[in-house]
Amino acid sequence: MQDQLEALKKTFGGNKKVKLAKLLQQISRRRYKDALSLIRLHESLLFMLAYPQNEALLKGAMKILASFPARIKYLKKINADLTPFETPEMAGIASIALTTMPGYNFARWISMYHANNVEIDWQYCEEEERLGATLPRILPLLEEEALVESHLPFTNYIQVAKKNTTDLAWLMKNFSRLPISEKQKAELFESLKLFIRFTPDFDSSRTGLKLARMEIFYHDTPLIQRSGISIQDELGAPALKINKLPVKKGKGILDIIRTASVVRYRELHGFIWADPKSFIEVEAGRGVTVYINEVLPENRLPLRAYHSGFIFKNGIPVGYIEGLSLFEKMEVGFNLYYTFREGETAWLYIKLLRIFKQLLGVTVFAVDPYQVGHGNEEGIQSGAFWFYRKLGFYPVLDGVAKMVEKEEKKMVSPAYRTPASLLRKMATSYLYYLYERTPGHPVSIQNPWKDFQIRNILLSLQKKMSQKFNGDPARMKEAAGQLLSRSLNIKTNNWPAFERESFNYMAILLSGMSGISKWNNEEKKSLIQIIRAKGGSGEAHYLFLMQNHPRLREIIIGLGCD
Repeated sequence: MQDQLEALKKTFGGNKKVKLAKLLQQISRRRYKDALSLIRLHESLLFMLAYPQNEALLKGAMKILASFPARIKYLKKINADLTPFETPEMAGIASIALTTMPGYNFARWISMYHANNVEIDWQYCEEEERLGATLPRILPLLEEEALVESHLPFTNYIQVAKKNTTDLAWLMKNFSRLPISEKQKAELFESLKLFIRFTPDFDSSRTGLKLARMEIFYHDTPLIQRSGISIQDELGAPALKINKLPVKKGKGILDIIRTASVVRYRELHGFIWADPKSFIEVEAGRGVTVYINEVLPENRLPLRAYHSGFIFKNGIPVGYIEGLSLFEKMEVGFNLYYTFREGETAWLYIKLLRIFKQLLGVTVFAVDPYQVGHGNEEGIQSGAFWFYRKLGFYPVLDGVAKMVEKEEKKMVSPAYRTPASLLRKMATSYLYYLYERTPGHPVSIQNPWKDFQIRNILLSLQKKMSQKFNGDPARMKEAAGQLLSRSLNIKTNNWPAFERESFNYMAILLSGMSGISKWNNEEKKSLIQIIRAKGGSGEAHYLFLMQNHPRLREIIIGLGCD
């Protein structure tokens, strides 16, 4: 029965809908007695919600999913093995608890928005003594024991100190009162290595979480295949409508995104530190809605612009994306949840690239080796390398490019499969797509970013700090700031804190570039605007200004290619 469902859920068009409807009726009456069978059913039904064939089948799938709390209760009653529900891929099903070690901001958020369903899971906290260095900041006179005694009953102290609240809520409330920065609070909290146990209610679980959506896109024809799309055509298509969300709606969307993430054991930087004021909404077509955001100024990267995006298909959370951008280049990380990878993945991916090109002006897209399998066995097993290659991405390492050329000649046979050992070798290269490349020319010839890596810049800076400043970061920061201030003839004393921090980062990056003082006034003015945008007005504006400063671009690419 389950095999039939998995086959029919992705068979669109024709007269299979009647057969699928009858199958759902049979399943609704069936009692499942093991976790693995119930999980398979759950994932098939979720796929049907994202890719519904008609209203009746959508409602049928929703009705069965609504019965899952009762089905889980029955499994518990018959003492069935529930451990399959605890794997990262399958976690988050309604009525099943999950245990995770969240970062500070996620812990604070979940203690507020899911207060009744979450608590510290002390049985997993094997390093409870770490509390000895932290609780004295909160509990009166605790130093009396914490400084000289070992194996203190810290949980007992918390139980006595709190009042009408959970351990987690009490701890997070007191952390919020500490007279230190948010970054310091995060570092202190995360040093505790606390686990929390979260039991999502139905509407917060993978089973029931969805956006309210007025119009559903029904699939009555076969899904769009990779062979039917062109990344070049898509990137050149007319602009999509982009809606800037009011702050209140941005906060609401962020809560849904964070809930969808925590039940899947995901903590993305962009969602942990999202700026609710930055959210935009894009209706990409075929029932797909994408929300893209920036992070708060204090959590931005020093050099690259960071954007994250979350993807809903007919209101169902299906995946996320993040982009790290520098001038016209964006390094893209894409994750479609396991349940939905049999859908229109290629179409969705290039639609996301189109959105980023329109929003940020990026035209060079890079895929990190990890995404295609380097140190990532899931990427090897899924053949991720060929997903990107068949869309038009090129490896920039010449040795890998030659491997690919030979391998593609073998792939004329539909039965041929690239050995995993070869995929691991091919996964050592970045893959690039250049929108404005000359057709027929290898990407490695035209790509100025071929040898660029942020790591090259960072290693160069650490070496400079060691050689010129005796390993002293404070001395390096002071000298670099003074040099850039003189070169630009500015003082930053009255700048807002985050803009001053951005200035310090740029000063260190450009330390030793004495020629800046000889730039023309327009180039200097533009650099000042870039620095202030990074710490103030926003990442998109910062990136736009960067793209219009060719001299700075040449310097930074040169630093990253050394």
